[in-house]
Amino acid sequence: MSARRAPARSTALGITLIELMVGMAVSLALMAGALATAGIQVGEHHRLMLELQVQQELRATVELMQRDIRRAGYWERAEDGLWRGDNPAPSRNPFDALVVDGGGQRLSYRAAASESTGFRFAEGRIDQVLGGRHQPLTDPALLRVRSFQASLLPIEVPIGAPANPGCARLSLQSLRIVIEAEALHDPRVRHRVETLTRLRNDRLLESCS
Repeated sequence: MSARRAPARSTALGITLIELMVGMAVSLALMAGALATAGIQVGEHHRLMLELQVQQELRATVELMQRDIRRAGYWERAEDGLWRGDNPAPSRNPFDALVVDGGGQRLSYRAAASESTGFRFAEGRIDQVLGGRHQPLTDPALLRVRSFQASLLPIEVPIGAPANPGCARLSLQSLRIVIEAEALHDPRVRHRVETLTRLRNDRLLESCS
């Protein structure tokens, strides 16, 4: 009787410790790369949102300033400042002065009999003068204004009676404003806005006699 052969043992296939460690290392590297990419995208999204907020804040500020500045020099008796045959010496608008001082960082004006109003740059923000008090126009919790510059750009035009042309001059005034600001929590986010506003009420510099 022949002896039986012992059945061959089946070799079990598995993962060695080294292979497991290599796989974990590759997985961690991929996860680190994915997290880094996600972090960059989140940071870029945050920066873009800050840029949008700063731009919107400055645009809203400029629009409010332009709207109010156009009222400068409003006079309810503007017809008295016109030359006519029965009015050879037109009156001067008592509210026509728009003053820019402080090196271009403050401006003040009046409209009719209202109190003097205007704007100023102080402590990283732009304030509006209302009733003799300064009210912040820009949001100091969102942005820091780095610079504010206002400058008048007048153009003089000779006018006068037909018999005495050029005996008076009319000043057509425009106001140029340049604002630079940065996000309060990220100084890398900066924006600059420049605007030119034409004043509706011109200045009579000299009256015809």
